Amino acid sequence: MQEHSEDLKESFLLFDGDGDGYLTLNEFESLVRVLGVVMETSAIANTYNSNSKVRGMSYELFISCFPQLKTKSFNKDEIKNAINVLDKDKKGFIPAIELRRILSTIGDNMEQKEITDLFVFMGIDEQGVVKVDDFINQLMGVFK
Repeated sequence: MQEHSEDLKESFLLFDGDGDGYLTLNEFESLVRVLGVVMETSAIANTYNSNSKVRGMSYELFISCFPQLKTKSFNKDEIKNAINVLDKDKKGFIPAIELRRILSTIGDNMEQKEITDLFVFMGIDEQGVVKVDDFINQLMGVFK
């Protein structure tokens, strides 16, 4: 657990754009998505608004609400079923560019910067293919 706590702290500091020790709503949303929370933007915003202070969300508040967000996030089977629709050949791979398109246009679409942050964090080559099982396992396994 200590290792995960250090990873969360490092991630928090990375997304704290101005280094003031507080996350803005946009920083918070980007961070929780990169950490594997898959839910509607409005639900993430509600969590932020109910847990943040005037200056934003501190690390202490973040670690207190993050487990709740992970619990409410979509489960592995739901994500796998949605992504498998993209695997037209049923070979277990999808083009990264197609994953980017889907993440930015379907459902509670992600911003391009959020997708880029996710791809960088997960080591996804923008011009390559994504192994569906690896992507889902990595997405779901972050800081369990």
